[in-house]
Amino acid sequence: MLRRLRLGNLRKLFRHRYGPILPDDDAGRAELRELLLPISVSANSATKMPKAIELWAPWMGQQEALALIDDINRTPIWQRKPDGKVLGDRLRATNAHRERLKLWTIAACDMSEEEAKEWRKAKHRERNRRLRQLRGGTPQASSTNRTKPWLTLGMSRASWYRRETVSCAELKTGRNRPHFGETTSCEIKLIKAEHESVSPEQAPPPKKGRTVPLAQTVKSKTPTKPEKPKQQRGAPVDAAAPSAQRTKLSQEGKMASQERKLEHGLQVMLDILTGYLGNAATRTEWLVEIQKRFSGRNGKLRRGWSKYSFDRKVHKLEQLGLITGGRGFGVSYSAVAPAQPGQAASGRKSVADSAELGFLDVLKAAKQQLLKGSKSTAA
Repeated sequence: MLRRLRLGNLRKLFRHRYGPILPDDDAGRAELRELLLPISVSANSATKMPKAIELWAPWMGQQEALALIDDINRTPIWQRKPDGKVLGDRLRATNAHRERLKLWTIAACDMSEEEAKEWRKAKHRERNRRLRQLRGGTPQASSTNRTKPWLTLGMSRASWYRRETVSCAELKTGRNRPHFGETTSCEIKLIKAEHESVSPEQAPPPKKGRTVPLAQTVKSKTPTKPEKPKQQRGAPVDAAAPSAQRTKLSQEGKMASQERKLEHGLQVMLDILTGYLGNAATRTEWLVEIQKRFSGRNGKLRRGWSKYSFDRKVHKLEQLGLITGGRGFGVSYSAVAPAQPGQAASGRKSVADSAELGFLDVLKAAKQQLLKGSKSTAA
């Protein structure tokens, strides 16, 4: 990349000095050698160097051209890539030529390294100044801190800023506004107690007849909203109570939790059997419908609904007398209504045959039967 940029700078400098063809003298031959040095380190240099000689020095003979090419090829590589300062001294390129032709790979021969550094800094400052001017910025030389107009008017800095702020407020709103933009002794916001304004002003004394008693300034603790009564926990079981009573209470709690678990699973199975399967389905149909509804997106079956758990729940429903049928290939299960008081178990009616009892009645009766069974077991 640098080789191509330097070759372009050399061509630009030689065109500026001599035109399209170099002169037939010692200076022209020296300039031609400097032009062939970056070409010799590129690819296909054996083809490019004769073409460059034919283009820039058509007056050179073939033997002289071959001798020049052979001399360049025998030159070490590090000598073919001179430093920018060394190349600038050879070509006698001044800073004016460098800035005019933009020869950035060639250093100026009439400036030292320190002078070149200061020149780059000055160019950088001037470039930033032009950018600020294009963006609408105010020059620092004409800023308020540099011109200090309050000295010309014979007033303090704070008074001048206060007057300017009030005048701007009057122009915008058409009326006087209090001053809120006065400068402070601290250039940041007033975030500490020791920060004060440049010209602190005394607060005016309070007017008579408008004093507020101290009792009115204190906020009353009367609640504005009605407070909610705190919920009290139930009385704990006395430790001195008989051990039989505590055992009975713990057993009732365990049975109630187990009953809720069984009731949820059994109720779901009854819902699917009566609601989705029309109260008539074989074991396989019933199992497939339940597993379809209790499978995740990844196809994994949820816990508690495998085929073994399904068989246990079916057996429980049969013990409770909530379903009938099954126990054979192709035989369908169906939900039944529990027996009424004084009616034998064989006289139970099927839900499909009874139009008077709905599904909610079946569930209600099943819950009552579960409660009765748990009470009898506890007793």
